[in-house]
Amino acid sequence: MRMKLSPLAAAVAAVTVLSPLTAGAQSQSPSPTAAPAAAPAAKTQVSDQQITQAAVAMQKVMTIRQSYNQQLNQAKPEDRGRIADESQTAMKKAVTDSGLSVDQYNAILQMAQNDPDVREKLMSRLPKANGGAAGSSPSKP
Repeated sequence: MRMKLSPLAAAVAAVTVLSPLTAGAQSQSPSPTAAPAAAPAAKTQVSDQQITQAAVAMQKVMTIRQSYNQQLNQAKPEDRGRIADESQTAMKKAVTDSGLSVDQYNAILQMAQNDPDVREKLMSRLPKANGGAAGSSPSKP
């Protein structure tokens, strides 16, 4: 049973989890050749505050994801669609409650995947659950 995720694994999982949030709005994904070429040129400025907000949202999203995954695993097949919809709604709310739009959140996570500096900043703001080095961070920023 794997309950603890490293911060990098959590970030990757969060990006994967939230991808469906924009799937309805963006059905096309960028072409593989455009992404590497556009990444350095399209370095959008992201503030430290936005990175902190994304880290807070990511932590909440991971908690929600774990909770709903347990529910989905135990649910009857006819209830799974409803539970999946509830999880998407809860994740969206967690992101917007953190002060970001879903698009902003997804953009920051995408930047973190492509830009080591943004990734490092994001990872440094995640609570350190395994080591406790971040101290006891409150659930509300």
